[in-house]
Amino acid sequence: MSGEAWYPGGVPDAAPAGLWGTHADAGEPKFLLHTTEGGPGVYRPDPRTGVGRTYYGNAGTWPNYTLAVYGGVWRVFCHIPAGRASLSLRNTPGGVQTGRDNVSQVEIAWRAAEVSSLPGEAVAELARLLAWEHSVRGVPLVSGVRWVPYPQSYGERAGQRLSGAEWDAYSGVLGHMHAPENSHGDPGAFPVGALLEL
Repeated sequence: MSGEAWYPGGVPDAAPAGLWGTHADAGEPKFLLHTTEGGPGVYRPDPRTGVGRTYYGNAGTWPNYTLAVYGGVWRVFCHIPAGRASLSLRNTPGGVQTGRDNVSQVEIAWRAAEVSSLPGEAVAELARLLAWEHSVRGVPLVSGVRWVPYPQSYGERAGQRLSGAEWDAYSGVLGHMHAPENSHGDPGAFPVGALLEL
């Protein structure tokens, strides 16, 4: 896709426009999952605007979306539109593009070590977002990577992590644990089968 599109089923909570990147590659759309390492109520919209806005105290690492509890129900907060890059992945100079390789990123308000117990309502809300990403960005409703429990998934040399060439060629659903040039192991053993079934 070209341009910007905001998820219509989400809660508007835009990051400062200067923190949106551009994609270096328009092919192989990806949908990448993170975990916040906090509980479902850990994320709250920030009422500030402009320079003072941060994401967990970090000014430059907003994801495209956050999935968290709001008003007693799981909702998607929209920070960066589809078609624009988040800066949430480490991107080493001289390596492959990571966050700019046509990837949308969502932080799930949960812990990687406990992600297999993510409530069904959260998975269903995430599935609605993924279905929209499929229709708007063409993200394939598949996952061809291994979802390893945390903390075994941690480390730059963890067995499930993709090489630069594998990352560049991949299209579909994956996690922070699969991104090259990164060491994080989230979201752990995420129930990706249930997500794709929904």
